[in-house]
Amino acid sequence: MLRRQGHGKPVDWYLVGVLLYEMLVGMPPYYNNNKDILYQNIQQGTLIMHRRVSPEARSLIIALLHRNPAKRLGSGPDDAEELKAHPFFGKVSFNWQ
Repeated sequence: MLRRQGHGKPVDWYLVGVLLYEMLVGMPPYYNNNKDILYQNIQQGTLIMHRRVSPEARSLIIALLHRNPAKRLGSGPDDAEELKAHPFFGKVSFNWQ
């Protein structure tokens, strides 16, 4: 999106990761008040994960924020099934229908 090349599902999965991170941490990943630094952080910065984020949530966020869209969780042929099978959702009983 930052390169203005359009987007598909991989960007949507990335944004799910951004939303989850913000819900758990209280601010967006890679955040900086300076827009140019924010964009640089999104493209090249190190993802800082707070200690209060569980290992399962950490794993899910990292997989959703993978910079390579082809390797991002949910971007494979199984689409959302990849997320549903993630250990983060292991203890939660959902009716995914």
